[in-house]
Amino acid sequence: MTLAAAEIWRFPRSPGSPITSTAQEGAAEDTPTAVEQEASNKPSGQELLPLCDVLFNIISMASYFCDIVFDVMVAYTLLVVRQQLLWFSIALTSILGSLLVSQGLSLHWYLQRGAKTKARRGGVLLLHAFQAGVLWRYFKLLLPVHLSRVKQEVADLCLLRLVHGFGEAAPMLLLQLHLAWAQPVPSMVAPLDRVSALLSLFSVCWALASFSKNIRRQQLHRLVLTWLGVVCQLAWRLGTVSARACALILYASLYGRWVLVVLLLHWLAMLVWLASPPPRLFRGDAPGRRLAYWALLAYVHTICYVNLRPNPGRQGRARCAAFYTAMFLENSLLTAVWLALKPGPHWGQDLVLFVVWGGFFLGLGFMLLYYRWCHVRRLVPPPRAPAPAAPTGVFNCRLNPAALKRKRKKPSSFVPPAQPFWKRAPVGSNVVPAVDIQQKLQEKRRQQLQDLLAI
Repeated sequence: MTLAAAEIWRFPRSPGSPITSTAQEGAAEDTPTAVEQEASNKPSGQELLPLCDVLFNIISMASYFCDIVFDVMVAYTLLVVRQQLLWFSIALTSILGSLLVSQGLSLHWYLQRGAKTKARRGGVLLLHAFQAGVLWRYFKLLLPVHLSRVKQEVADLCLLRLVHGFGEAAPMLLLQLHLAWAQPVPSMVAPLDRVSALLSLFSVCWALASFSKNIRRQQLHRLVLTWLGVVCQLAWRLGTVSARACALILYASLYGRWVLVVLLLHWLAMLVWLASPPPRLFRGDAPGRRLAYWALLAYVHTICYVNLRPNPGRQGRARCAAFYTAMFLENSLLTAVWLALKPGPHWGQDLVLFVVWGGFFLGLGFMLLYYRWCHVRRLVPPPRAPAPAAPTGVFNCRLNPAALKRKRKKPSSFVPPAQPFWKRAPVGSNVVPAVDIQQKLQEKRRQQLQDLLAI
């Protein structure tokens, strides 16, 4: 991977471009006057993000930091305690490679927009030199920020988290599962390996769940997330990624390094599939650059499916169905080979077989649930007249202050009629009410008295 590798879905962006949420993606209707008045009261023009965005950033930052720390601890035990130099080399290469690429990309994007002062630029360079650039980006979103730049920061973090997920977390997940599967009894699997494997799995799935295709400059205003959508995508990815990892581990337990041939063939098939006409992705790029993008995207497709098309429609659904059908057949074939040639019963075979098939279909169930009910377009209907709103956070959440400040329609006042309905005459009837007769008699008597007085 190079610095240009993660520019797959990015274009250079101006540092101060205003970003607004559109009604097509279900962004909440804010009251512009109320939000602008509150922003004008702050001299610095900065605000804290809504609670939903802060919670999302805290989970992302904590999982990212813990995953790196536990991976480093696993690499240390492989070198010092177990003295397995091969696995230590693979782990160290994954950790350092992911860190260097992500920090380089983060620094490249920061310098591309330009630093305000030399001191600030020097501080950012120092942070990235100590491999803390991504953590610094997360920490910035916990402080008061310019809301017009929030979506740019989140889009950067989406790509950086994807680099970490497939550069470090995915290889470490396969490595730790392979080492755990090689143990004769489950008690010999160290707690450190179990926690690290779970963190790696969560890191990969969280990166996919928080990733959005709307991170290019033209579509950045559509970058809207919902908690229901993120949770459903997380469950979807947990099921499919776990099934894929277990199927690869079963095959690797029999044939060792030949599993790399399986991954290579799958990568070639995905590369041809992505580059097959009509190639709608990366049309404006040079052929060599476009091929590099397809190669990286094919690597992601060796584990899971990622949709980058802006309006997939029926063709996108067909491609998704074709991918998961091929993935299910491949996982089933690898598992069937292990079942036919396994040397004997294994202590974890029941759980692994359930994950390979049950987890796969459970993940697909959450995928259907997400696209049917939990997608952002399904959760919030578009308003009748879309109006520009002040920039807010990325999450469409009820705890968003902009959603709490909406103008509520006042109930119309009900004025009771002068005469109750039970005293009214039936419609179409010729019966004269008694009250009207008495009034007429009194008027007639008053008229007669006036005539007598006149005489």
